[in-house]
Amino acid sequence: MRFKNPSLWIAAFSASAVVGFVLSDIGQRPSPGPLAEVHGREDDLAGKSDCSECHGGWRETMSEACLACHEDVGRDVEQRSGLHGVIDREKALECGPCHSEHHGAAFQMVNEQSFAAAGVPAVDQFDHDRIGWTMDGRHLEIACQECHVHVDAAVLPRGTRRFMGLDLECSRCHEDPHNGRMALACVDCHGQRDFKAVFFADHGRHLPLIGGHGDVGCRACHAPNEPHALEALGRQAEPPPRDCADCHESPHSRDFVQGVAALAARPPAASCGDCHRPEHHTFVSGDIEVTREQHARSSMPLDPPHDRAACDACHSDRFDDFAARYPGRTAGDCGRCHADVHAGQFDVGPFAVRRCTECHDLMQFDPHTYTRERHALSDFKLTGAHLETGCDQCHRIPDEGSPRSFHGTPFRCEQCHGDAHGGFFDPFLRKESVPRQGSCAACHLTTKFSALPRRGFDHARWTDYPLLGAHAQAECASCHPHSRQPDRFGRTFGRVAQRFGKLDGCATCHPDVHRGVFDGADRPRRVGSRTGCARCHDETSFRTVSTEFDHGVWTGYVLDGAHGRVGCAGCHPTRRQPDESGRTFSRAKGTACADCHEDPHAGQFLREGQTDCRRCHRSATGFSDLYFKHNVHSRYRLDVTHASVACSGCHRTVREGGLDFVRYRPLGMECADCHASPQDALRRRKEKHE
Repeated sequence: MRFKNPSLWIAAFSASAVVGFVLSDIGQRPSPGPLAEVHGREDDLAGKSDCSECHGGWRETMSEACLACHEDVGRDVEQRSGLHGVIDREKALECGPCHSEHHGAAFQMVNEQSFAAAGVPAVDQFDHDRIGWTMDGRHLEIACQECHVHVDAAVLPRGTRRFMGLDLECSRCHEDPHNGRMALACVDCHGQRDFKAVFFADHGRHLPLIGGHGDVGCRACHAPNEPHALEALGRQAEPPPRDCADCHESPHSRDFVQGVAALAARPPAASCGDCHRPEHHTFVSGDIEVTREQHARSSMPLDPPHDRAACDACHSDRFDDFAARYPGRTAGDCGRCHADVHAGQFDVGPFAVRRCTECHDLMQFDPHTYTRERHALSDFKLTGAHLETGCDQCHRIPDEGSPRSFHGTPFRCEQCHGDAHGGFFDPFLRKESVPRQGSCAACHLTTKFSALPRRGFDHARWTDYPLLGAHAQAECASCHPHSRQPDRFGRTFGRVAQRFGKLDGCATCHPDVHRGVFDGADRPRRVGSRTGCARCHDETSFRTVSTEFDHGVWTGYVLDGAHGRVGCAGCHPTRRQPDESGRTFSRAKGTACADCHEDPHAGQFLREGQTDCRRCHRSATGFSDLYFKHNVHSRYRLDVTHASVACSGCHRTVREGGLDFVRYRPLGMECADCHASPQDALRRRKEKHE
């Protein structure tokens, strides 16, 4: 189509000229200010003609231009996740009000003003609930920098984010001790205060964790490699149900369990709950209710006159053992409950299966028919001096109106005879297979206490102290003083404590020349089977020291590197004369480097009066083997230019106080401290041109 009207030609040409002038003006318009370094370091944003990369062009808005690079922000807005996703959508897509630009290279585009615009008045009090993650427990005690490692970075490294991009899964920060075996999430069982505190909120749907189940560990019921294992939870719609019998062995007879289950019309394995409630702590809880119908299934129907008897009259709570408390009596076993003048003494023990006529005549109870020969049926066979003892000396009537004592009558030596040894041998007797008649019989005969076995006294066996080395040469009286007057037991053989006081191993007789250094909580209490001084010394002489002496274990100071090649006398010089304890081996000066080595740094690294050489000199082989990272261990970070400068370029040898040393601190960290200011030269050049 042709323009026939000349005025249309003129209008079109004028419009084109205006557009050209505008575009030319835009291209030459100066920038409002330098970009922040995170933008300025990008090649496609640094030029004057690249404004459209951020501000958009003919077909792109500024927000669209920002999101072209910051795709993760756009994704959060669309998915309604993260901080950008929970604030107003239009506000979230307007980048400029929260993240302004052109304020210089050092300007941080994510700052307090950014958070304030998003409704967060204080960054360090940010409510993580806003982004869908409740922060609680121990997480409230940690600093922001522990999770957001770049929060204080002046300039973000490429490819990093100051706050965004963190994975909310626990395994991002915490090592998974289950190695991925659990299908349930960590928060299903653990809180944020302590991983050891485990809970499962929905457990009551399967089994209320009350009563006896309240303090049972999870693994007791959910062991590995079984259908109800913790690892299997969450991998199936519902674990297979379990009955009480799946975990607990029933002490009841089969006939009783089946009978009770039949009354309730339920399977035997599921009938436990008819008597035992979840709130019970034990199966013998006092509030268990058993009906008469249920009791009849135990072969003992509560028919008259038993219908008036209280439960504890037959099932006394003085018995903890189930079999003793519920022995399964029948209605015809009268002798176990009625007219028992012995008050149930023979309901248990070797005579429990015998009838009353075993000891008494059918026509009369007195006199009894029990002979000394039949006494061998009991737990105590009469021998020696016991044959001359009258029955009433052991079987007495404790109180008026009480039955004579038979069952439970003392039959062990120590129950009738005083212990002349004061209980010293009790720990050893518990480890020995002593005769049933008592511990005294392990060494003494029943004829008299002075009669000892022919093999003699085994000192190592009965005192746990074998007589070896120098001890084997000592007389008994050197440790056990002889008494002129016997004590109330007729004993004249003295105890060790009478001479040396409280027994405390070697220290009982020998003073500790090491002043307790090797008895600290961090030192081994036992080496093999040896304790006390025997951990290093034998019984021949204290000068004999074990060749297996581990310097690191016993002193806390490992001899490695150059220290491992130094002889003992290098740190522990020998004395010409022994000290008051007879010791000829001197103690070391200390374990700090400065105790033995001079400080070549003239005290530059003193902290609270001490120099910790191991901060930089970690190798024990030589002080020249350094461990020092300038950007980590100093306050001055080396950029690319300074990293290539030799150490001596900044740290030079100086002389102060008559000592030559390398200056490390203090040193200036400003440019002018090392370089002459270039401003004067620039100013002179400008003045010359003017």
